[in-house]
Amino acid sequence: MLCFWGAQVREGFGLEQPDKVKHGNSGIRSVCPKSKVQDMSAGRSFVGFIRDGQVSVLRLRSEDCDHDGKLTQLQLKNDRIRLILCGGDGAVLLAYGGKVLIMDKSIVCRPLKGLDNRQVIQIACGDHHSMALTTDGQLLVWGENSHGQLGLRKDHPGSPSAQHVQSLSGIPLAQISAGGDHSFVLSLSGVVFGWGKNSAGQLGLRDTTDRHASVVNSLNRKKTVSISCGGEHTATLSKGGTVFTFGSGGSGQLGHKSFKDEHHPRVVAELWGSGHRHHTLVSVASSKLIYSFGCGMQGQLGNEEIIKQSVPFPVNLPTEYNHEYTIAKLIAGKNHSFALLVKELGNELEQPKSNPSREIFTLNDRMIDCWVSKSDTNSWKAIKKNLSFYFNVNVWFCSCDDHYRTSEDHCGLDFDLVKSSFAKLSENKSLISEVVKVVQQMLSSLNPNPTGVESLRVYLLLPELIRHVQEQQRTELTEALASKILQLNPDARKVLETYWSRLPEDWLKNVVDLLKKESAMLIEKIAFQGINWDIPRRLKKFVQILHMVCCNTNRNITKSDFMIYEINDLLIMVSVEKEKYFLFGILCGLALNNNSVVHLPFPLALFKKLLDVKPSLKDLIEFSPVLGKSLQYILDYSDDVEEMDMNFTVSLTEFVDKYLDYILNKSVEEEFEEFKRGFFKACARCMVEMFELEELRGVLVGNEEYDWDILKQNTTYEGSFYAEHPTIISFWEVFEELTSNEKKAFLMFLTGFEKVPILGMSAVKMSVRPLFSFTQDHLPQALTCHSLLDLPVYQNKKTLKAKVIEAINHKRGFWEE
Repeated sequence: MLCFWGAQVREGFGLEQPDKVKHGNSGIRSVCPKSKVQDMSAGRSFVGFIRDGQVSVLRLRSEDCDHDGKLTQLQLKNDRIRLILCGGDGAVLLAYGGKVLIMDKSIVCRPLKGLDNRQVIQIACGDHHSMALTTDGQLLVWGENSHGQLGLRKDHPGSPSAQHVQSLSGIPLAQISAGGDHSFVLSLSGVVFGWGKNSAGQLGLRDTTDRHASVVNSLNRKKTVSISCGGEHTATLSKGGTVFTFGSGGSGQLGHKSFKDEHHPRVVAELWGSGHRHHTLVSVASSKLIYSFGCGMQGQLGNEEIIKQSVPFPVNLPTEYNHEYTIAKLIAGKNHSFALLVKELGNELEQPKSNPSREIFTLNDRMIDCWVSKSDTNSWKAIKKNLSFYFNVNVWFCSCDDHYRTSEDHCGLDFDLVKSSFAKLSENKSLISEVVKVVQQMLSSLNPNPTGVESLRVYLLLPELIRHVQEQQRTELTEALASKILQLNPDARKVLETYWSRLPEDWLKNVVDLLKKESAMLIEKIAFQGINWDIPRRLKKFVQILHMVCCNTNRNITKSDFMIYEINDLLIMVSVEKEKYFLFGILCGLALNNNSVVHLPFPLALFKKLLDVKPSLKDLIEFSPVLGKSLQYILDYSDDVEEMDMNFTVSLTEFVDKYLDYILNKSVEEEFEEFKRGFFKACARCMVEMFELEELRGVLVGNEEYDWDILKQNTTYEGSFYAEHPTIISFWEVFEELTSNEKKAFLMFLTGFEKVPILGMSAVKMSVRPLFSFTQDHLPQALTCHSLLDLPVYQNKKTLKAKVIEAINHKRGFWEE
């Protein structure tokens, strides 16, 4: 049944003979065509109907014409239409195969250009622009862009062909709606985005400024499930049935008991329906009532009132409606109102509520099992097709109703579902190549300036997905992911850091392990393949960000979890072949860059050569005293000897200079150039040149200005320990009794280096905490990254001293086994 009311119109629209039209109260008429109406729409100039997949349109009377046109069937060849939306001067049609057709004001239809064989599942039509949503989550727009209603860049002139709104890439969209000159989309998690004309506050952003795609923050976490745009106002429906309206209210079309505009969403009641420029229709499913409000000067409110009405009042529908029918669709046209009703057959409706092809593709265990086993060919093909778009990956793993809480603090993912699904996918080896293609597609389409936080979920999903691909591809994809994360704008990265800080412990540990493993692989490639240092630098920056997150949130992941032990093996290889000095240089450059003291006795000559300062004989004496002093003796020889008994003649000074040049330069030229190249790959030359030579050496290898009193003064205590604790008192007494070398060994045991940092002993901040033990056999332990000493509570000072000396003499750590 089709009910309609409002301005005068051709009796029955031509769907039935005029005498078959029933007239009810308040000017409400109804018709039951033999060929059932599957869908309909009313715009400013046309009303259109779909029956048996065919479309018929009727031109409405206007200021230029005082009568309606005839109902005319469109010539569509073999296309069967399932959805029609009428706009200002035309209409948009959606065929069952996902094809989109455009009807102009001369009712000629043509295919929409720019779809590139994409399958469309939803369409929306405004006064002068239209929108389409595809199965892969892409939003396409076309038409005029006078107020930015297309969501493209501000200076875009508009387009007759479909254009992709890239700013919303990666956001799982559930619904689209177009108003007069504004647009809205709704994400799967209930986030509302609006843009375009905002003269009456129809974007709900508390002002009247036209906008590009913006989140309506006041609707966040309201569990919005549907949006309807009028000419200059907007209505949203929450999951619990609450209706919010905002925008133009001059005719009372907001239902707020006033005729004022509202610039932000305001609750109406538990109602829902459709809005046009000056009036709104809403329905309550539980009571089968339709309410109307706004302009009713031509009877379009359906309640015998020819007024502008600012509060909802029931529409006087035919009595048989309550018993036999239910509402399938409400349409508020310019001066008309429509209700498309379907019969109830027991617990079933005469027609399905929606076409299955319109549903958002979601993942479940059965589909995953079919995909892995390939037992269901159709499911296999369907899932492969859908997996090709990271929009769907973002949709699949939302956590039931919890995803409505998605915000800057809550990502809305079901981590258990993600882990189990990816684990199952990894069981099928032939599937891995497909997974790699998917990840590559995802990485290439990531937007560094995402409009909403939902698109950031993919940065949490990708590490878990990458973990299951082959080693060579895993390293490449991990680095690409790090690069994309570093390209994110600061606000987006801050949200992502919040998400990381709240990941489950095992999930976060997996991310760290992945980064460690791939960092080690990249460092090895630097040594053997000479790859661009920019690649591992990006990965290093990503690791630093993640480490900072772990430190700031007190997660149970320490510096040791970030340590790449494979570097030790690479360091040993650098003593073996000269080309590996490049890697050694990188390690030293990294140490300087991170203000880490290294346990290597570099002579001053090394730092002179790094800064292109010529080494002297004094530098040779530093690391080779016998040879250096012998050459000095030659220069100091007092007799007038100008020649040596050799096969050539040379002055003593020139001989020493040539010897020095050979020892300090030519004999190590290839190895040093590799070291230097690696060193300046890891740290900026301009930074190194800021230091004096002795300062530079001090920064890298430390100095020997030991002040053990400062170490004691700066020590802090944790747990049950405090400065006057008997064990602490005994410890410092034992420390004072240690020899100078034993104290240096203790510093090595505590920090991993035996020299003092350039900033002095005050830079060493030791913490001491009790180590619980059932016996007195446990040795003290040290966490070098934190200068943390775990000290058992020994029974007496003698035992404490013996255990401390035994611990520092074990010489186990980074440098010795």
